[in-house]
Amino acid sequence: MTPEVASTAPRVLVVDDEQIVRSVTRLMLERNHFLVEEAESAAAARACLQQAPHAFTLILLDYTLPDCTGLELIPEVRQFAPNSRVILSSG
Repeated sequence: MTPEVASTAPRVLVVDDEQIVRSVTRLMLERNHFLVEEAESAAAARACLQQAPHAFTLILLDYTLPDCTGLELIPEVRQFAPNSRVILSSG
């Protein structure tokens, strides 16, 4: 991705405990010019959001995570990233 595209591309946080799901999702999003960060748990997602609270345009949450559900995580996501869109999904 060129620096011009990278600096203006929307950022997506993909939160899923399954590596293959994160990898395939990343590939699809990056092919469509999104910047993607991955988190394998609610704790990892919290860390990403604390480091860059308003950076994400979209947050894709798996419903079942090892340390809580995606549904339980949404209120925290809203605190850190109130303007981000959130999609909750289940495999």
